[in-house]
This record gives sequence, C-alpha cells and structure tokens, in this order.
Amino acid sequence: LEEDIESKCACCDKPYDVYRGSYKCHHEWCNVPVIVCAQCDAGKPTKVECPLCKTGYEAPQMDPDYETMAKKRARK
Repeated sequence: LEEDIESKCACCDKPYDVYRGSYKCHHEWCNVPVIVCAQCDAGKPTKVECPLCKTGYEAPQMDPDYETMAKKRARK
C-alpha cells in the first residue's frame, strides 16, 4: 500500500496520507490546508508551506473580468 500513497508531508516530503486539519500554508494569501506527518507534527512546525507555494506559484491578485469573458463566449 505504501506505493499507492500520492500525497506527501508538507515539511519533510515523505509519503503521508493522513490529513488532520491542523495546518495550513503560512502565506496569508494562500492558506491552503496541508498534510503534516506525525513525526513533523511532534516538532510543532510554525511555518508550513503548501506544494504550490514551494514551486513559486502565486495566486492571481484580481478576480477575472467575468463580463468580458461572457461577451467573448457569446460571440463564438
């Protein structure tokens, strides 16, 4: 079953699949729930980063212009 685990601990990157709801990405604009393994949880990490933020992803700062998007869709 170990091979079937696709998720990883956000702290140590070891395969882990139990989400306890205790941690979220430390970036205030992200705040995505993350998985932390029991071993890392014992150390009580204070700043946990989600996999997307680790790769440098940044969420859009503005909402899309839905009105313009709808007009473009209507023209097709």
